[in-house]
Amino acid sequence: MRNSLICRLGQDTQSCLLFLNKSQELVIAGKLQIKVLLGTVDILGYKVNENEPDFIKIYSPMCNSLLVMKECHGREIEANENSKVIAFLKSENDYSSLSKKTLKRILHSSTVIVAKQLDDWHCDYVTSFAPFNNLFNLDINIPQISNDQSNQAGEKSQDQNLKLANDIAKTLGFQLLDKGKCPLSYHHTPEDWQKITNDLLNLHQNACDNRPTDCKILICGGKDVGKSTFCRYLLNSLLTCFNQVAFMESDIGQTEFTPSGFVALNIVTKPVLGPPFTHLRQPSLSYFIGEASARNSPTNYSQAITKLFERYMSISQESNVLIPLIINTHGWPRGLGIPLLLDIIRITQPTRILQFHSPTIKNRNLPILTKQFLNHCQGWLTSTTLLTDNLLDGLMTANETNHSPSNIDDEEIAQSQTEDDQGNVDLSQSPRDPLEIDNMAFITSAIGQKRKAMNYVERPFPKALKSVQTIDQLDGDDEKPSVDSTDEMALVVTIVNAVHNASAKKQLTTFRPADHRDMSLLSYFSNLYESPSRKLPVPPLSTIMPYLVPYPSVAVHVIHQEVTSNQVMYAINGSVVALSCCDPSKLLESERPGLSKSIGRQLLLPSYGLGIVRAIDAKQKLLYILTPLKECNLKDINVILKGSVELPIYSLIGNITGHVPYVSTDFSYHITGGGARKARHHVLRRGIHK
Repeated sequence: MRNSLICRLGQDTQSCLLFLNKSQELVIAGKLQIKVLLGTVDILGYKVNENEPDFIKIYSPMCNSLLVMKECHGREIEANENSKVIAFLKSENDYSSLSKKTLKRILHSSTVIVAKQLDDWHCDYVTSFAPFNNLFNLDINIPQISNDQSNQAGEKSQDQNLKLANDIAKTLGFQLLDKGKCPLSYHHTPEDWQKITNDLLNLHQNACDNRPTDCKILICGGKDVGKSTFCRYLLNSLLTCFNQVAFMESDIGQTEFTPSGFVALNIVTKPVLGPPFTHLRQPSLSYFIGEASARNSPTNYSQAITKLFERYMSISQESNVLIPLIINTHGWPRGLGIPLLLDIIRITQPTRILQFHSPTIKNRNLPILTKQFLNHCQGWLTSTTLLTDNLLDGLMTANETNHSPSNIDDEEIAQSQTEDDQGNVDLSQSPRDPLEIDNMAFITSAIGQKRKAMNYVERPFPKALKSVQTIDQLDGDDEKPSVDSTDEMALVVTIVNAVHNASAKKQLTTFRPADHRDMSLLSYFSNLYESPSRKLPVPPLSTIMPYLVPYPSVAVHVIHQEVTSNQVMYAINGSVVALSCCDPSKLLESERPGLSKSIGRQLLLPSYGLGIVRAIDAKQKLLYILTPLKECNLKDINVILKGSVELPIYSLIGNITGHVPYVSTDFSYHITGGGARKARHHVLRRGIHK
């Protein structure tokens, strides 16, 4: 019992006690909820201790790298601390089930946790569909112990304890795996990430209480380099020090708190310990772009970012405490993605940019965001911002501090900032000697520690990049450059090593980005079912009572295609739509009576959420709409937007056999003319725009 890992609390209860030794790390598979009675554990950057008032929900499905729970209390529990565990168990009527051996086991632990079974309807709904049946599969084959004779006895004992623990844990919906023997991909926190978060937390913890330091962190980089996982890690880390953290979603193809197709601002108060489909929420403000990319609507995309940032500033002004802002950006490193990223940077004015850079897969990398690049490149809506003489005088040049990034060679840096004779950055030309680039500066984070605490509502955008740093400089021993404490707040860019696979292990199943979007969409519409009908097997959508909407009273618009007014009802029937609101004076009446109204093509409207057009009654001129939105939000909705977001086909047909309306397997989009015609109005063609 001295080394046991788990103890069930009674035979009929859905809970157990977990005992963790000093610095012990366990990989979690499945889902559970925990409350720490003594000690501290770290899960994806969030430190859970006995001061946490509520149970923390943990989701570790097979579609993502499994989460790791690390003990970080660092000492064994003392005898007088036993009373805290006993008091809690008495309040839960579980004390009578504890034996004397269990109470002794507590004293040989560093952390004691109560783990409960987690029943979650959203997960049950998503896993009811065939592609996702095994998301929380617990049939994981653990490899046999090593044949190393010197450690064989100890490993056998550990494996036996883990096996006995999982016999109990599996009945509660989760499994614990030894990190050293886990056959699947699990999350491993790189040292880079720890250095970054510690640097940020130390900076703002040392700030003066009555003059809070501005904290806006932008994460950028190519695809599959670890941005989204790092955003969750950073969000959780900030929540250990701040009651609220703002999260701006600008990666509309891989959203965190909403279905895909939205740019949104969320005010987060609880840790996110799972993939996006496990923690969807109603945003503070959102705009429906309608696709998984801003390729066809860059103007609306950039304008939506402006609106979201204005909302964040408004919330910040109303709050008496600092609310950090995390900005997750798209992974579009070429073409239109660069101007859109520059728009986001210039609109949000971040104080820290974390650029994920892959030393191996360089075609996924953004150009290095040097001072030259940020101040000379044209955005989609924002113009270039050239340096003034006063700002140049205050900058440190490469001659003063010349630290080279450890994972970026000089040639790659120079290619990111080469200028032509007119001062425009040209990424295609070969650079001159990098030492001749006098605007380049790599300095340490000391400049961030001596910033002037200014009112970020009134301060202008920092027109010059003051530093570019690498991870190995955050806590290096090099001499720190002196910085005037009255200097303007600097924009610090940190190069972060990309993480392609956290543990270099295989995953049980492989899911595409489209599958993750489907999971979030299904999880969102699982809220259509009220509590009495939340049961398996899932009732069909046809059993849900729809809302009736007279379509002549609302405007209907298809975002991603050109559709004539007499065909628009066919386009939205059986489709996912966004429910938005607009000033009634801006709605355009139809030329033909009895048809829906329309809006201007470039009109940007806030959206409350999504719905499904279940059916259309042409005689009564009614739309039958299913939506999980609350009735208090529906009274303001007068615009219905159709994008390319669709329900997956398996959610519509289920186990139905025979003819299904609107479903065909005989058609191919590869036939010439088989696809819909796309109109891209933002493309500037030669001879038309001069």
